[in-house]
Amino acid sequence: MNDWHNPENWSSSTLAYSEKADILYFDSTAEYETAVYALSVPEEAGSFTLSFKAGNSHSAAKEGAKDTGYITVSTDSGVIAKTPMIQDNLTYVCYTLTDAPVQTEQLYITAEAYNSYGNSIDFYFGDFELEFSEATPENFLTEYYFSTKPTTEKVQSINEIPVYLPIIGIALLALISSLCALRLRKEQLR
Repeated sequence: MNDWHNPENWSSSTLAYSEKADILYFDSTAEYETAVYALSVPEEAGSFTLSFKAGNSHSAAKEGAKDTGYITVSTDSGVIAKTPMIQDNLTYVCYTLTDAPVQTEQLYITAEAYNSYGNSIDFYFGDFELEFSEATPENFLTEYYFSTKPTTEKVQSINEIPVYLPIIGIALLALISSLCALRLRKEQLR
């Protein structure tokens, strides 16, 4: 899955890749977006391990309005595992699915995002790592879950103006106004 970062490998026309942040995101203001990455499972594979990171850049665009997302792993037979709702993750969380059985020809990774406020979707994901193993799990479970591990890597919004730019702009305007007022005062004193 070395080519996860190429939006053309996903089934979405709105999925975009930020080279600077090395992350995928939906470049959309739609209420709901989804993208599927399909890949062939090697014949000898009996299980797989998948890990990735996901998060949101801020907790709410408006009080009560929070964008959310999910990542689901499935086969033609059905869902293997789905992340809990990804929301309020201002720093990335690493999700890992370990030793899940696979005896099929296709594996699907689905990203879905829900936009709660009509602005740019605030859901980012990437760093996919997938490994197949010939070993099959000793115990087949009825449900599989992602383990989670918080990181300290902050999620940066791709579509918004950084918070510090307006502050710098206001400070520059204040400085220019002060300089103009001083100059005007000097001219009046002459």
